[in-house]
Order: sequence, then structure tokens, then C-alpha cells
Amino acid sequence: MSDVPSPGVMRIPVRFSRTLLIRGMAIWALSRLMVQALYMVIASNSGNETAAAYTNGNPIILAGWTLVLAASLVRIDLHRRHEVALLNNLGVVTSHAILLGTVPAVVMEVVMTMFR
Repeated sequence: MSDVPSPGVMRIPVRFSRTLLIRGMAIWALSRLMVQALYMVIASNSGNETAAAYTNGNPIILAGWTLVLAASLVRIDLHRRHEVALLNNLGVVTSHAILLGTVPAVVMEVVMTMFR
């Protein structure tokens, strides 16, 4: 065995972690509004039966769509701000930054589902 350590994944610096979490909160709010607006448009155009069929009567499906949309928007935001190359140069994998950016969305959706 060689004494050379294998390259590992670096932690995200605190400055970027804080920024990703704050942006994640704003992205969650935007994605939640987008999913709710889509649900309302479907409900108003086709009646409540179609809207219920859209979610199968389960509000957790709306939370799932919100999380998928939030993760997509975090990825788009990282690319739009050209931060992917910076984080990769720091040794941070893009998927870890996306996961950190979606943490506020997961927390808020869990809280909203618990109090529903």
C-alpha cells in the first residue's frame, strides 16, 4: 500500500454554506409558490376532481414536486452565478452544494407536512 492519501471531497467553506442556505430559503419560497400556482390553475380550469387526481388526494405529492423544483432551481442558480467552477476548484462536488441548497426546502416541507 502506498502512503499517498486518496483525494477526498472537501467540506464546503462556511461562507458558501451560509450563502447556499440563505439562497435555498428564497428558492424554496419561489418553488412553493410555483407549485401552488400550478395546482390552483389546474383546479380552476378543470374542477376539483382533476386537481385531486393531480395529487391523488395526497398533499405530500405537492411537497415532493416542490423539492424536485427547488433542487433544479438551486442547480440553475449555481450555474447562473458561475459558482460551480469555483466550488469544484475548492474540491467541492456540485451535488453536495445542491444538497446543501435544498436543505431549507426539505426542512420547511417537513414542518408544513407535520402541521397540516
